[in-house]
Amino acid sequence: MITDFAIPSEPILLATDGLKDSDAAVRIAARLTESTQRPVTVVAVLGPPPLVTGEYGFVVPVADVWKDRRDALLARVQKQIAAVAGPSCE
Repeated sequence: MITDFAIPSEPILLATDGLKDSDAAVRIAARLTESTQRPVTVVAVLGPPPLVTGEYGFVVPVADVWKDRRDALLARVQKQIAAVAGPSCE
């Protein structure tokens, strides 16, 4: 019988893409952090940009594409966390 149960202090890892399908994971992470007082670390993976060929006659600077997509992902994840877990969890 276990009598001395210690709650780990490592952060809870939340993986989300900021889309509706991840809302349940955000909700669970928020409840876990409330009950354990552990911090949450959020991970979102930015996939590669769409392939653009030279047929269109223009070149899109790759650094700009990555920055814009990264900023959009970050904004989407922050909006999701605020909407699902509450503004105090941002």
